[in-house]
Amino acid sequence: MHVLAGKYRHSFLQSSQSKRVRPTARRLREALFEFLSFRVDGAHFLDLCAGSGAVGIEALSRGAAPATFVDRSPKMCGFIESNLGACGVPQGCAEIWMSDAEHFLRRALRERPDERQHQHPADVHRDALHAGRQAEAEQRADDREVGTLAHPFFEV
Repeated sequence: MHVLAGKYRHSFLQSSQSKRVRPTARRLREALFEFLSFRVDGAHFLDLCAGSGAVGIEALSRGAAPATFVDRSPKMCGFIESNLGACGVPQGCAEIWMSDAEHFLRRALRERPDERQHQHPADVHRDALHAGRQAEAEQRADDREVGTLAHPFFEV
């Protein structure tokens, strides 16, 4: 498995050989980033159930900064760390949380960051989801088309 596009393109990503781990398929990553396109650049990307970190690293490669990786397995968190290093991702661009996705989100919503600190990933995605819904509604009103909003919170 490798990074498909961007500054880390062609970097090889390692993953577990366990049958319990199913990396996000190439076609799914292509479709996701084709849809997200320009929205990724400069965004704080949250990769839940991150596994090898392929989706989040793909986002970093395409201009997202920073990225937060969440996985409950210490082994998979090790793969994420190794893959970030292999791609040459600078240290301040990614953070790895060893946590269950639901627990991470519950905790993120309970803890409100101090105004002097950066915005927490859960807040960023909630705000992005709200902005996306608003933009989608405006587009439907203007174009009379039905839009679709993709969200990076998914488990494969």
